[in-house]
Amino acid sequence: MEDIPPLYNLETIEQMRAIADDLRQRIFSATVQQPMTVTQIAGRLGEVSAKIHYHVHELEKVGLLKLVETREKGGILEKYYRAVARDINAPPTLLQRASPDETIAIMREFLQNISQGFIQAAIHAIQTQAWDSGSVILEGTQLWMTDAENQEAIKHIRAVLTPYLTRRDIEGEQERAFVQILYPQSSATQQTADASPPSEPAAPPGPPTPAQAKPAKRELTFVAGSVRFTRKSLEERAAKGAAMDIYILGSCTFGDDVTADLADRVVATFHQWGKLNASPEVREVLKHKGGDAGKKSK
Repeated sequence: MEDIPPLYNLETIEQMRAIADDLRQRIFSATVQQPMTVTQIAGRLGEVSAKIHYHVHELEKVGLLKLVETREKGGILEKYYRAVARDINAPPTLLQRASPDETIAIMREFLQNISQGFIQAAIHAIQTQAWDSGSVILEGTQLWMTDAENQEAIKHIRAVLTPYLTRRDIEGEQERAFVQILYPQSSATQQTADASPPSEPAAPPGPPTPAQAKPAKRELTFVAGSVRFTRKSLEERAAKGAAMDIYILGSCTFGDDVTADLADRVVATFHQWGKLNASPEVREVLKHKGGDAGKKSK
């Protein structure tokens, strides 16, 4: 079997958009070891063939999958696809060619796919009482490293994971997603500071104006544990024109002074698996924001 290159540097923004999708990343990984048909990929990933066919076509269209062989079997033409390389890299030059809005949109889509996949896995782990098994992990650590140490740490992590990149078909083996997010904390802080210049006064808390009645900005809020939303915190978001997509694994409390109207304007979607503490009016609003308000609550 002809081998493929170890690394492929993305060449276009379209390729970046295409591979940002979680399922397409899984399709790419499945075809790294050997060529596969759409039916074989669907069986490997537990998806329907029609869905896989669409995503395979999109990956082939941008040059990330290649049709490497065609066979006729029982009067049916079988097409075998393979990834263009074992791994993908987005070079800095490509990101520099994209506009800031394009880059942000791609990164946001990538992170949203990750968060949705994690939330679904976390919900399943809680429902099956497997949360403490370590199969689903969310943790953050502050590190102090030089650029050279940063690169060295990444090399070590990749070396540790290398034996598990290939499916071995052993008992208990299952596909797992491992995501690395590493960034300079000072850069993130500076980005926030630049977005709100000192000369521009912050909008005071209070009832939103008519122009703010439909918040445009979306914030993804995921909490594993307990969280409390106060009237002040929600009014501040409303004043900034922000709407919240909320996912909670645990208890959630809305302050007694939070009105139904305020919750309706600020909360875009609400999904909770745990106990909900809120007024009957706020509960009624949240019930229509995703259908999971107060699930398993007592």
